[in-house]
Amino acid sequence: MSNLKATKIARLQKLIAKGKWHFVIVYGVLGWGISTALLVTLIQTYISSSSFIDQISTALVIYPVSGLAFGFVLWMMANNQYNKLVSGSNEL
Repeated sequence: MSNLKATKIARLQKLIAKGKWHFVIVYGVLGWGISTALLVTLIQTYISSSSFIDQISTALVIYPVSGLAFGFVLWMMANNQYNKLVSGSNEL
């Protein structure tokens, strides 16, 4: 097994060991949802005449909830990649 492959397996094992909900909350809701909400709100506030507070209140509901779905998709992708690496498949 190559060193790069062993490193990827170890990294994925650490992520998977923390559990699905930890992964979904950290990478989906916090990592993608909150950061996207802030970025989109800043852009919308700059482009439109609406206030930051009005925009952020809506964005902090929509994007973190969408982040749940995004996190689950990332979780499935991480598990699939881990399973392929462990089984020795070269389809990466």
